Amino acid sequence: MLWVDPTNPAIRSAVVSGVYGKEPHSAHGYPIIEEIDPITEVLTVASDILTPLTAFRVHPAGTAVEDFQVAPSAHRLSPNYTPIRRVLSVENVHEDELTPILDGWHLRNNDIRFENRCGIGFPSAWWGNTTLPYYTGPLDPGVSRGARIRVTYQFGSTITASARRAVLWYAHQLWLEANGCSDCDECQLPERTTSVQREGISFTLLSPQDYLRDGKTGIPSVDLYLASVNPRRALRPSAVFTPDSPAPENVSIQTVRPVWVPA
Repeated sequence: MLWVDPTNPAIRSAVVSGVYGKEPHSAHGYPIIEEIDPITEVLTVASDILTPLTAFRVHPAGTAVEDFQVAPSAHRLSPNYTPIRRVLSVENVHEDELTPILDGWHLRNNDIRFENRCGIGFPSAWWGNTTLPYYTGPLDPGVSRGARIRVTYQFGSTITASARRAVLWYAHQLWLEANGCSDCDECQLPERTTSVQREGISFTLLSPQDYLRDGKTGIPSVDLYLASVNPRRALRPSAVFTPDSPAPENVSIQTVRPVWVPA
């Protein structure tokens, strides 16, 4: 998920120069090598690394499709990505066929709540009762009895000014590593583990793998931001799932960021 738009001239300048409003000098420019845009590449890498380090709390706006295995009923469904702006559809999945659930549910905060607490809120005229239909296939071991509900929804962006600055600075460091230039500040990305001894003084630099294992990047300003949004280094936002509130399974995620194709 790209956190920022790589086609924005201000974003592209900030990646190369490291500062908003500062034009990169002529030695950099905006090179495209064999139909690969380095600026988009480093922004993609920085976004891909920072997204899990923030426990997926920080992301651009987009549309997600998620399935919930309901057995035998559910009181609420809690999708993965928040804030939820709009629920596009709630459907029952049965033998690869989708049946819309048009009523009996409503969006409350970031949960989909069902009005009938004895089931999932199907109108009685549909199924002859107010509970979910059970699985009616062969009773093979491991077969889940219950229904599968598919939810398609739009979620909002959580890219704040601090998040945008962090990803741009991280992308700038990746840019410097890939495009070394004597006229720019030295790259701040940590090197692999080394040991230097001089006049009785020893220096040890940790490897990038050690930083990522601890939920950090090795860049002080970026790590300060990560500590503010994910101080406990969680892998996912905290949530409580019970049989009446099953965990979601991602089917597809599509962000609203445009895909930039070099001319």
